[in-house]
Amino acid sequence: MTILNLSNNKIIDGAPCILESLSSNSVLTSINLSGNYIKNEGIKCLSEYLKPNSTLTSLDLSANNININGAQHILDCILSNSFITSIELKNTSIEKDIGVLLFFQYMIKHSRHNTENKKGPISEQLKLSYNRLSHQGLRFITNYLKSDSRITSVELGANQFTNEGALYISECLALNSTITSIYLDNNKFGKEGAQLIFESLKSNSTITEIDFRKNNIGNELAEFVSECLKVNSSITSIDLGDNKMDQQGAQIIAECLKTNSKITKMTLLGNNFRDEGLKFLSESLKSNSTLTSISLNLNLIGPEGAHFLAESLKLNSTLTSIHLDSNNIENKGAQYIFTSLQSNSKIHTVHFQSNDVNQEGAKFIAESLKSNSTITTINLDRNKFGDKGVGFIFEALKENTTLTKISLKSNNIGDGGAKYISEYLKEKSTITSITLDCNDITEDGGKYILEGLKSNSTITCITLSDNEMGYNKVRQLIAECVKSNIEKMDKNPHND
Repeated sequence: MTILNLSNNKIIDGAPCILESLSSNSVLTSINLSGNYIKNEGIKCLSEYLKPNSTLTSLDLSANNININGAQHILDCILSNSFITSIELKNTSIEKDIGVLLFFQYMIKHSRHNTENKKGPISEQLKLSYNRLSHQGLRFITNYLKSDSRITSVELGANQFTNEGALYISECLALNSTITSIYLDNNKFGKEGAQLIFESLKSNSTITEIDFRKNNIGNELAEFVSECLKVNSSITSIDLGDNKMDQQGAQIIAECLKTNSKITKMTLLGNNFRDEGLKFLSESLKSNSTLTSISLNLNLIGPEGAHFLAESLKLNSTLTSIHLDSNNIENKGAQYIFTSLQSNSKIHTVHFQSNDVNQEGAKFIAESLKSNSTITTINLDRNKFGDKGVGFIFEALKENTTLTKISLKSNNIGDGGAKYISEYLKEKSTITSITLDCNDITEDGGKYILEGLKSNSTITCITLSDNEMGYNKVRQLIAECVKSNIEKMDKNPHND
C-alpha cells in the first residue's frame, strides 16, 4: 500500500496514534488526512512522524482546524522531510493567507531541489508581493527569517502592511544576516513604521538594496533614511519613489548625498521636488563621487531645475545613468541638459521622454549627440519632434559612433521623418535598435526605411507598431532585412 486515504473520518485527537503506528512505514507515498478536524497539536505530531520518513511525497491536510499558529508545525514537516513535493491546505484558515501558502511552496521547492542535487539550498527571491499576506502570516515568516541562512532576497510589496507589519520586519532585519535585497513597496506603514524599519537597518550590515516606494510617508522619510545612511555602510541601492516628499525632503536627501560614499543607485521618481528641490540635489551631485544612477522622473521639474542639474553634470564624474522622464523641462531645459552632456564623458544612458520638447529642442539634442562619445542608449519617447526634429537628430547621428539604441515612440513622425532615417541607415552606423512605434508613418514612409535597411548591416531591431501602414508587404520586408542582419551577426559575432 503506497496511498492511504483517511479523509472525513473525524479523527480529531486520534491523529497522533495513527501517525505513531505509521512511523516505521517505508512504502507510503501519499496520505490524505483531509476533513478530520485535526488541530495544531495533531500537525505537530505529524512533523515528528515525518522526520525519519523518506518515502512520503504528498500530504493532504485540507479542511482541518489548522490556523496560523499551526503554520510552524507545517514548516517543520517540510524542513524535516526533503522528499515532500505537495501539501494541500484547502479550507483551512491558512488558505486565506496566500503569502503563507507561497512561502510553503518555496520551502518545498528548495527542500526537493536539495535532495535531487545533493547540495545545500540555492538562494533566490522569496516572492510574496501582492499576495494578501496577513500580519500574523508576516510575523510567522519573519520569525523564520531571523535565523535563516539561505534566502537572500525578499519581496513583500503591496500587502497592506501597517505599523504592526513594520515592527515584525524591523525585528527580522535586526537579526538576519543573509538577506541582501528587500522590497517593501506599496504598503501602508505610516511614519512610525518607516522609522522602525530604517532604525533597524542602522545595525544591519548585509542589506544592499531596499525598495520603499509608494508608501506615502512624506518628508519624514527623508529624515529616517538620512539618519540611517549616516551609520549604515552596506546599502548601495535605494528606491524612495512616490513618497510625497517635496523640496524639504529633497534638501535632506541632498545633504545626505554630500557625505554618503556607498549609495550608487537612487530612485526618487514621483515626488514633488520641483525646481527648488533640484537646486539642492544638483548641488550635492557636484561633490558626490559614488552615485552612478539617479531617477528623477515625474518631479515637476521645469527649465530652471534642468539648469541647476545641467551645471552639476558638468562637474560630476560618476553618474552613468540619468532618468528625467515626464517632467516639464521643455526646449529651454533640453538646451541646458544636452549642452552639458557635450562635455560629460561618463553618462551612457539618458531617459528623457515626455518633456514637451519640439523640433527646436531636438536641435539641442542633435548638437549634443553629434559630439558626445559616451551615450549608448537614449529614450526620447512622447515628445513633439515631428519630421524636422527627427531630421536634426539623424543628421547629427551620422557623425556619432557610440549610440546603439534610440527610442522615438510617439513623436509625430511622418513619412518625411522616415526619409531622414532612411538616409542615415544607408550610411555605416553603430545603431542597432530604433523604436518608432505610435507615429504617423505610412506605407510610403515604410518604403523609405526599407530602402535604407537594404544597405545597412547593423540594425537588429526596428519597431513600427501603431503607425499608419498596418502590417503589409513593406513591414514584412523590413522584418526580413532585420532578420538577415541578425543571422549575419550570429554567423560572424566578432565581425566589426
